[in-house]
Amino acid sequence: SSNATRPGGRVRMVNSFDKRLNNLFLAENRCKDPGMKRIWKQKQLDLVNQRKERAYERMVERARSVH
Repeated sequence: SSNATRPGGRVRMVNSFDKRLNNLFLAENRCKDPGMKRIWKQKQLDLVNQRKERAYERMVERARSVH
């Protein structure tokens, strides 16, 4: 499902980015090999950086359309 229950029974929307990041976090925590833990951590950082880049690109596009 696309919703997650928060403490207190409230429901919040979980987007695909959150799901992917959480899955990477779970994979990192479940693996035993330190080398693999580093790989999963790097994949998390790559995903976050990719999101930042896309957000910056959207902001630049909006700025161009305003001027």
